[in-house]
Amino acid sequence: MQMWVIKHVRKVYGYRCCEVAPVTADKPAQLIEKSMASPSVLAMPLPPKYVDGLPFHRFEKVLGRHSIDLPRQTLARWVIRCDSLLASRVIHCDETRVQVPKEPGRS
Repeated sequence: MQMWVIKHVRKVYGYRCCEVAPVTADKPAQLIEKSMASPSVLAMPLPPKYVDGLPFHRFEKVLGRHSIDLPRQTLARWVIRCDSLLASRVIHCDETRVQVPKEPGRS
């Protein structure tokens, strides 16, 4: 397991000479608003929880062995939010065209 912190630096620009409001760069889109978790981090606890049946208190210990301090309450909150995303009409659509090998009628 590998985890790393990606730090986004948002610059603020403004003029000292006139009273124009400073301009701040937009932040990257987040799956859960006001959360520090990226989509890959949000996907991390789902297989141990639903495929392996691993409770969050054990997964918290697994993360602790990798020096990652992530409370089980936070993991549970993230999973609940991800479950609520499944009720959405459209989550994501990847329209990348990939040809299937040996597709009938195509070389």
